[in-house]
Order: sequence, then C-alpha cells, then structure tokens
Amino acid sequence: DGFAAAHFADDDAFRAHTLAVFDEIAHCDFTDALKIGRTCFKADNVRLLQLQFRRVLSAASHRPQVLPMIQNAANDGAWDGEGLGKALADPARRASLIDWAGQIVAAENGAGIVFDFEQLPPSALKDYQQFLKEARAKFAPKGWLVTLAVPLDDPAWDMKAFANAADR
Repeated sequence: DGFAAAHFADDDAFRAHTLAVFDEIAHCDFTDALKIGRTCFKADNVRLLQLQFRRVLSAASHRPQVLPMIQNAANDGAWDGEGLGKALADPARRASLIDWAGQIVAAENGAGIVFDFEQLPPSALKDYQQFLKEARAKFAPKGWLVTLAVPLDDPAWDMKAFANAADR
C-alpha cells in the first residue's frame, strides 16, 4: 500500500495488464510505499501510469510541461482527508511525502507538482500550508513549481495563506 500520483481501482484487468508490462517499464523507483491513512496506491499502478503517460508524451510534437498530480483518494474512491491530515501533522511524514513527490517530478522531467488534497479537516489546513512551504523550499532551487487545487467555495480555506505557501 502506498501513495501515488494516480489511482486505479483494484480490479483484475488493471492488475493483469500491469504485471504484463512490468518488465517494459524503464523506471521503477516508486516501489517504496508511503502509507497515509486509507489512501492506497500500488507501485505497479504508478508504473502503468508512467508507461501510458510516456506513450502520450512520445507522440507529442512539442513536449508539454509536466506537473504530476498527487491526490489523497482511498481504495474505495473516497477522499481520505482525515488520514492525510494526520500525516501532514507529522514533520517526518511531511518530509517523506515531499521527497517522494520530488522523485516523481525528477523521474518525469517535470516542471513541478500539483497537490490535490481533498476533504481535509479544518484542523489540518495549517499543517497543509506548512507542507506546501516545505515543498516549495525544497523544489524552488530546482526550478520546480508547487501548485495545488483548492475548494474555492469552502470558507475554512484561507486562499491568501495558501497562495503565499505555494507558487500557484
């Protein structure tokens, strides 16, 4: 179980396909699991996403800027805001997630990262802002952007504070 940039349901068709293409994947650095609440992405799902994504990029006439997205979706498709909130409160787990996100950006020759953390409890929002500041401090020397998706209709989210914590 882990945390990753994409989510696929745990159905046999994806698993069988993933296992079939496993040896075709050149980059397999995402085997370390990062457990965050109920959020569960398997390393082979990330490898499948990488294979599909690289096919799209190789077909493009001009390579677009890539900003992988990390979400907090659980296996059942629900958002795990509570579990992620607990992880964001722990400096060591924040650092692990930032390091792991950096591995993704580097592996994809990305321009930055998009964090799409949904249904966080209000008590976790300050920790999320701190997480973004820490990610920005680590990514800025590499020229990488730290961006996020926010719920504009939620008054608990201080948009000015989030804008100050991230690049976009």
